[in-house]
Amino acid sequence: MKKILVVISLLVAVTILFLLYKAYKGYEENKYIENLKENIDIYLNEEDYVSAYKLYESLESEYQVFLDVILNKHFEELCSEAYDSLNTVKLKKAKSAGFDYEIIQTSMIDIDGMIQSFRDSDKNYNDALVEYNERNFEKAKEHFKLVIEEDTNYENAQVYIAEIENREQSWKNNLFGRSKYENEAACDGEFIYVPFAIDETYGIYKINSQGKAEEFLPICSSDTELIISGINIVGDYIYFIAGKNIGSGYSFLNPYNVYEMKKDGTDLCMVLCGNFTDMFIKGERVYLLSREKGLVEYDSYFKEINVINSGNAVAFSFVEDGFYYTVQQSMLYNNKSIVYYYNGEESVEIDEKEYLHYYSYGEYYVEQWQGGSLSERLILNDNNKEVLISNSDIYKFYGKIEDAYLFSIAGHLGKEIFCIYNSNIKETQEISIHNELDECRILYICSEYDAIIVEKGAAIYWTDFLFENYIKIEEVPIEETLFVDNNDSFNMTVNDDFYADEKAIGYIEDKLTWVYIDNELNIALEKRYIDEYDCNVYITHVFTENFDLFSTGNGDVDSVFSLKSYKASYISDEYNAIYSQSSDGYYYGGNSKQGIIIRNSTLIRDYLGKSMIAFFEDGSIKAYTEEDDVTGQYLLEQGATEAFSFGPILIENGEVNYSSMYSGLSDRNPRSAIGYVAPGHYVMVACDGRDFTVSRGLNMVQLARIFENEGCKLAYNLDGGLTTTVLFMGNYITQRPPKEPGSEQHLHRYVSEIIYIGTDESSPIDMDSITYDYVEYKETFK
Repeated sequence: MKKILVVISLLVAVTILFLLYKAYKGYEENKYIENLKENIDIYLNEEDYVSAYKLYESLESEYQVFLDVILNKHFEELCSEAYDSLNTVKLKKAKSAGFDYEIIQTSMIDIDGMIQSFRDSDKNYNDALVEYNERNFEKAKEHFKLVIEEDTNYENAQVYIAEIENREQSWKNNLFGRSKYENEAACDGEFIYVPFAIDETYGIYKINSQGKAEEFLPICSSDTELIISGINIVGDYIYFIAGKNIGSGYSFLNPYNVYEMKKDGTDLCMVLCGNFTDMFIKGERVYLLSREKGLVEYDSYFKEINVINSGNAVAFSFVEDGFYYTVQQSMLYNNKSIVYYYNGEESVEIDEKEYLHYYSYGEYYVEQWQGGSLSERLILNDNNKEVLISNSDIYKFYGKIEDAYLFSIAGHLGKEIFCIYNSNIKETQEISIHNELDECRILYICSEYDAIIVEKGAAIYWTDFLFENYIKIEEVPIEETLFVDNNDSFNMTVNDDFYADEKAIGYIEDKLTWVYIDNELNIALEKRYIDEYDCNVYITHVFTENFDLFSTGNGDVDSVFSLKSYKASYISDEYNAIYSQSSDGYYYGGNSKQGIIIRNSTLIRDYLGKSMIAFFEDGSIKAYTEEDDVTGQYLLEQGATEAFSFGPILIENGEVNYSSMYSGLSDRNPRSAIGYVAPGHYVMVACDGRDFTVSRGLNMVQLARIFENEGCKLAYNLDGGLTTTVLFMGNYITQRPPKEPGSEQHLHRYVSEIIYIGTDESSPIDMDSITYDYVEYKETFK
């Protein structure tokens, strides 16, 4: 019995020891598994997929099972994140480490397809915006429809299509863009639209049917008088001509371009560049009097259709089936004028007199002319019965209100005496305007409202052939004009696709583009001839994440700042610059005493001028005006590395900054400017000019519109004129006019510094020797 108890005790002890051993082994295994899970979590959180895969592969299958749950959950979350961000970088990293899971492969294929779809849609969307901004509305609508088919940017595309269709319908429904008779203001049935100026701000006043100045739509501010004329209303848009008055009316050298603006004062833009004096829109046709081409017919997209008469056309008046227009035979003496009737296909001469002006009212017409005796006559032809209205010294015929014809004669010392001819009682009588308006000049009449618009801000309404109900236009406060950007700026993200492991330099002939690409810099310099502006323009998109590559340099390379002047090519060679462009011209004229100067993080001058921009360490560019009252020291403390002062600011917050220029209606010249899309994405623009045989140059609005079309949030004008210079790899790209007619020697003004981007020891190079050998061209701009 005793032996049996001993055996049982030993068995119990062995069992207990075995259970303890088994428990210990289980604890050790659990601890081992927990360590595996902890390590795999660390590797996955740190995205160290190589170590994670090595750990997984080193385990026996019985232990891999414990990690499969963690890995499956992680990669499900990773794939979900990749779908949300459309970024497969982490998935590729995991796959290359060895995790060739089906969910990863499927997600990468799906996401790559989505990315390509978005790229196709974005390309269609950007193409549509380009077409829209270039006023190719039919093509724009086609692209927007493709965007909708891709189901991306759907709402934006719908808005643009609705806008285009509304515009098209407005043109089809439009009978007359303005009142069809001479000297009448534009009217849309609710408001009269007349040019107006408050202090030095020029714009268009909307006057309601009671004569109240409802709203002032500012166009620009200028210390030089602007001429605004030819106002037409089509649907939701106002079309008008605007140009700078040089003191003797219209100039042959200054542009008088056609502009478009919504009736709420937004979306101001230039639609046609030229030298126009009057405009009339009828149906889907635009008729313009041009000092360069004569009487020209355009379609609703402002594309030229026909030069009706190349002579000096000075006036026109419309009837239902066509219109009459007057051509002066001599610009010097105006000794003969010929009246033509244009029926839509051909012009027929109907009258010829000295100093003739012809105003058609359908079955009635009025002639104002001066014969050989120098006596002036104003004649009403009523159903081929001529009635002499006046043979006094006619000053101006204004038009017809009800059954009365309004005109003026010259009084003592040139004073204008207003008269009316009442066709009912067949009498002419002088009329008296309110005493306050003795010195006022009538600008327009509006038959729809029986209104007379005079300068100095007064509207007078007509009742029973007398001036009654005199209303002075109140000077309403000018609110900040909201020039809405109708081009959704594209925002290219700088990523590895924009760079190449091996440097490539070259010229792409079919794109007229010079290209430089390496592992941290992408420069694409495109030469465009813009037919609308008759100008050679150089547009350069720069991509980099190394913001130190953007710098300035002068001829004295050991100094930060120098006032000595050198050839731009010499300075470019000193720095082995890849791309360089003329700077802000601090050396010249008024800029020598104003404007903050920071060069390479060194403060040179701390005096704020009218405007400036600063380049910061984080790659951003910001604009400032004198109202911001910043100092150079403050900018340095904020991380500014460069500060340029010239101006004006062209684009601010993505919108054309019309308030900083007198609507850009300045002379056309060579220009140099810089634009900013996002940190690491910059746009440099320059143009040739002052050579009418090659390139006319740009005015400020044209320059700003180029930056707007390139998607810039900010753009700033630098020193232009003969200072304008662009060099690529040490070679001049911009062209200067010849020093003398017929000479092959071209002027390149010496400059005190250049803005340059990137350096390369091979610069300067022989341009004829370069070839573009980068296998796949990456488009970095529109």
